[in-house]
Amino acid sequence: MTVHQSVLSTIHCINPHCLSPIQAWGNNFCQSCGTPLLLNDRYIPLRKLSAGGFAKIYIVWDQETQTERILKVLLESSPKALELFDQEAWILASMRHSGIPRVETGDYFHLRKRNSQPAVGHSSQWFLPCLVMEKIDGCTLEEILEQYPQGCPDFYVINWLSQAVEILWELHRRKIIHRDIKPSNLMLREIQPSTLTKSSLSYSFHHQRKKRGQLVIIDFGGVKQISSYKIQPRETVAKRSTTRLVSPGYSPPEQINGGEIGPFTDFYALGRTCIHLLTGQYPAELEDPSTGKLKWRQLKPVHPALANLLDDMVSLDPAQRPATAAEVQVRLAKIYRRQKRSLRIYSLATLATTVKNLLIAQLKNLSENINRLFFTLSKIFNQIISGCVDTIWEMVLGAVGGVLGQHSD
Repeated sequence: MTVHQSVLSTIHCINPHCLSPIQAWGNNFCQSCGTPLLLNDRYIPLRKLSAGGFAKIYIVWDQETQTERILKVLLESSPKALELFDQEAWILASMRHSGIPRVETGDYFHLRKRNSQPAVGHSSQWFLPCLVMEKIDGCTLEEILEQYPQGCPDFYVINWLSQAVEILWELHRRKIIHRDIKPSNLMLREIQPSTLTKSSLSYSFHHQRKKRGQLVIIDFGGVKQISSYKIQPRETVAKRSTTRLVSPGYSPPEQINGGEIGPFTDFYALGRTCIHLLTGQYPAELEDPSTGKLKWRQLKPVHPALANLLDDMVSLDPAQRPATAAEVQVRLAKIYRRQKRSLRIYSLATLATTVKNLLIAQLKNLSENINRLFFTLSKIFNQIISGCVDTIWEMVLGAVGGVLGQHSD
């Protein structure tokens, strides 16, 4: 087996009850608890990335593709948690979009083991649901925001908004609602915050994507498959039994209150995310205490069309938000056209200024050259006049001398 240079000398046992999870490379079983270290006859867990909620995240080495991938291990054993994990695996495996982490057939499996000495409060037999997915190399928009404490440039945010809406269109047409859009769940492939400079500005959507990385929506643990939806007034939204998933500052009222959800739910969270990216301020801190609406326009002057779109997306009334991704895309297309027009006007103005400055410089040079020419001609003329005067004076003196000589004879 050829080991990639990124593989470390140690590996990590994924048993949540293991007392010594760090193991030496090459072991097939954990020397502490006996848990298999070669998962699904293919994956070797290298190190733990994070733990939170109901799952732990690891980086694993894929012996088949010789690449690093992401392993998500479900820790919660409740039927509802398992149902959501199954749903996440099924949705990711069914999607084929570059803005969604890729999951291949066979990447969802259960690791089973019997404890020889079960810990207090734990069963002697357990199984761990495991989901392996594509590893996205890059950084989250939350990390990029750290580089822009006063807010990101609007042309970046418009680009990210366009890409996010394109991905949501793919999800929504399959009646899938993400339910957890926020800066930390949006990533850019192969990019570092320090490389984002204004010199990379391009108003072409595909060119921007190529220049600054493609957006990827991650963390599908809260996705919801819906059969249908209907926007109703907030006061009459029917409550229904559903798993509550709330990201403070981003989740809309209907999601917090357990009401009806739909594409408009994701648009609300995406709108608040974009306002956070534009202003650099956490959305909850921008809420008007009396109305709950965001007061943000004075913090970041942007094109009125963009500000209106974002305000519509974060409306407290779902009926006032865009109903479909296509509606958002149409409005974004108009904003792009206005940006291009503004860019052309700016370019023409810049060109006119450049030409004017060039002409002024040339005229200045011409004036200086003419002055030098006149100065040179003046010197030549003075020399000629001086020479002529000297010659004439010599002729006069010679004539006078000749006359005086004749008289003396």
